[in-house]
Amino acid sequence: MTQLVSVIIPCFNAERWIGEAIQSCLNQTYAPIEIIVIDDGSTDRSLEVIKSFGNRVRWESGQNRGGNHARNRGFAISSGRYIQFLDADDYLLPKKIPRQVAFLEASGADVVYGDWRHEHFRPDGSSWLEEIAVAREQDDFLASLLSGWWVAPAAVLFRREAVINAGGWDESLKAAQDRDFMISVAMAGGQIAYQPGCYAIYRRYGNVTVGTKDPFLFLSSHGRVLEKAQARLQSAGRLSIEYERVLSRSFASLARSIYDLSPRSFDIYIQRALALYPHVKPDGSAAYRLLVT
Repeated sequence: MTQLVSVIIPCFNAERWIGEAIQSCLNQTYAPIEIIVIDDGSTDRSLEVIKSFGNRVRWESGQNRGGNHARNRGFAISSGRYIQFLDADDYLLPKKIPRQVAFLEASGADVVYGDWRHEHFRPDGSSWLEEIAVAREQDDFLASLLSGWWVAPAAVLFRREAVINAGGWDESLKAAQDRDFMISVAMAGGQIAYQPGCYAIYRRYGNVTVGTKDPFLFLSSHGRVLEKAQARLQSAGRLSIEYERVLSRSFASLARSIYDLSPRSFDIYIQRALALYPHVKPDGSAAYRLLVT
């Protein structure tokens, strides 16, 4: 029996992109698929575009409560055996879901991730694709996430149980949500496997990311994610020497990035780095290394 796949799309003021995101799901060479769009209080024409797909899309609309609330709500009303999270400004290539469903069923893994490409936009509206970002097999998926390695959410497919066991998306986070969620998935103990191949496109355009609009929020959110991970590892008795060193390097790197924005935050992250591993050797200039020794 072919299993249902639920695609969950949070949408906020994405009228330019949401139609293509939905269409990319309809274009999948796989069935059955249910497409669930949670409109997060959009003030543009997003909801009008969503409604234009008729009964091919299940949708809800409410007040603006953030992308993670929309993802959790979409999951709560979904029925799929497999779960695809897709941002409203990204899209999938037609064989993405069938390839990854087949992989999960053949391997028994709980989560599969693949490669992806960034699509950039020029001022005149034309676009160009970067070279494929090859995710590669990770020796320790959790250690890779803690170190700053990243996989585009569109390139991942989950068994339903993996999302449940992870506890959903942290609705208090305004940035670094995908890193936090994938850390939760990894810590829940599911088997996470890599399948080569690029079938997801991650758009980059204008000054729209949290990292470009609000660098301090972006960096401090990553700090919260690292602090949460450290606390969870300590509570579970899993804070090994390897994880201490990885976390230490990540806190030191974060401190370097945030120094010009908040010297106080710099001090906090450096102290965390040194407490985890006193011999941490941060990357960066000689002046920066002098600050932390």
